[in-house]
Amino acid sequence: MSFFGSYVFVVVSFLLMLILNQLTFAKMYFVGVVIFTILEIIIKSVYKNKRPDFKSVHPYSSFERFEEGRSFPSGHSGNAALFTSLIHMVYSNPALTGLFVFTTIYVGISRIFLKRHYVLDILGGFVLGIAVAILVY
Repeated sequence: MSFFGSYVFVVVSFLLMLILNQLTFAKMYFVGVVIFTILEIIIKSVYKNKRPDFKSVHPYSSFERFEEGRSFPSGHSGNAALFTSLIHMVYSNPALTGLFVFTTIYVGISRIFLKRHYVLDILGGFVLGIAVAILVY
C-alpha cells in the first residue's frame, strides 16, 4: 500500500489529472510536491533519526544512502496526506475524501508494518503534507 505515497504515484496521478483536464489541481499538486520534497530533505538533514530497519538495508547511491539513513518525516505519508488534503479542499466530495483518508492512514500503517518508519515519522509526514496542501491551496 506504500505505492500511494510513492513518487511513482505522484507522477501517475499528476499525469492523470492533466489527462482529465484538472489543471488547477495538477498545478497545486505539482507545486505542493516540490515544496514538500524540499522541506523533507531539509528536515531529514537536520533530524538524522535512523530507520527501524537501518541495519538490513544496503543502499548504493549517495541519495539512497541519504534517504535510507533517515526516517523523519515519512515522505510516503506526507505525499499521501498532501494528495488527500488537496482532493478534499478542491473537490469537497465526502465519499472521495473518505476513501483517500482511509488510504492515507493505511499508507502510514504499512510504513510502520514494513519497519521503514516509527509512528512519530508517520505523524510528522502527515502534518507536513497537510500544511503544504494548505499553503498551496
